[in-house]
Amino acid sequence: MRRVPRRRRQAARRRRDRAHDRAHLQRLRRRLEHPGHRSRAGPGHPGGHRQLIGPAASSRPPFSQTRCRRPRARHRGPAAKEPSDMTDIAAVLDLDTITTHRRRRTDAALDLLHPGRHAPPSDEELPTAYALAHHRLEGAEKAARHRDTTTLDWYRTTAGPVLARLVNSSRRGPRIVIAPSEDEMIRGPHSDTPYYVLGPGTTGATESLTELADEALDHIALTGLDELVRAHAAVICLTGRRRPDQTLRSFAITRLPATVFTDHTGDAAVLGRDLVHEAAHNWLNDALAALQETIPDEKTYFSPWRGTERPAYGFLHACFAFPLTVIYAAMTLPTASKTGHAVLVDHLRQQHAQLAAARDDFPRALELVTDTGLRERLDSVFQRACAL
Repeated sequence: MRRVPRRRRQAARRRRDRAHDRAHLQRLRRRLEHPGHRSRAGPGHPGGHRQLIGPAASSRPPFSQTRCRRPRARHRGPAAKEPSDMTDIAAVLDLDTITTHRRRRTDAALDLLHPGRHAPPSDEELPTAYALAHHRLEGAEKAARHRDTTTLDWYRTTAGPVLARLVNSSRRGPRIVIAPSEDEMIRGPHSDTPYYVLGPGTTGATESLTELADEALDHIALTGLDELVRAHAAVICLTGRRRPDQTLRSFAITRLPATVFTDHTGDAAVLGRDLVHEAAHNWLNDALAALQETIPDEKTYFSPWRGTERPAYGFLHACFAFPLTVIYAAMTLPTASKTGHAVLVDHLRQQHAQLAAARDDFPRALELVTDTGLRERLDSVFQRACAL
């Protein structure tokens, strides 16, 4: 019997190992991803708003004139909170099942990447641990697809402590702030917008940008939305600076939960609005996955934010995220700079028309949400924004 040369045997073994790695990573994705938990970064994703700010906004009646219609009452299960119990916005967004879901996913991702070599994160560490685990998983998958064993090994064995050093323990809690150049952004099959995955060459943002993010979080803390952003915007990726009269890009990707991507104008109050917006999308994605909610694809509604028919999933995302920015903007006006104040006033005027246009379809779309507690939370946010 002819002996296979050693070099060929080693090459065959490496091919088998790479195939095993790819299959292993794909199995985890299938376990983690709920069928209704779709990526928001493909064509037509419901987040990624492109908000025109500044003088282009038209003048509209005062926002307080808007009144929104409530959905029909349903039987409430014993675990559901009554809307009257939700005395503040923080209570509305307090959903214990999300924390359980995030711990489970973090543990599953880390166990795949480096089995048995991780300790469960503390409550304070959970948001960054959750975000970093998914960046490592995304990077490992890409390395496996490209047969890059060196980078794959880095994500599986070395990345944990290296990426943890990026965490900035600011006055508003631990988080990571980065500002990659345009050349460092990547395009992938999961996003029609360039995005970024933390890797071996990642460095933290400059001190001035980190301070800008902290100042934005100071504004957010005054609105009661600080826990939302702390938990669901643990990694802040600043994608570029724009003038106040330019379109701002911001988006989130379900494969990178607790991470937000956004442009900025250099104004903290305006950045705070966009962090709230994308954190809201991440919150709703986690809530839908944690509660195993699937929104039917066949139901569509006219989205005033897009000017076209949108699937119920995207429509409900908009009816949750934009109202939260309204709540934020209305409460931030007294502390905003002159430039930020003008931007937020224009934002409120724009959203006045958008919410008014969505108010008839919103109750019908909300009927598709089967979990009583989640349905009431979405309705509470929408109604609060309409009442301001």
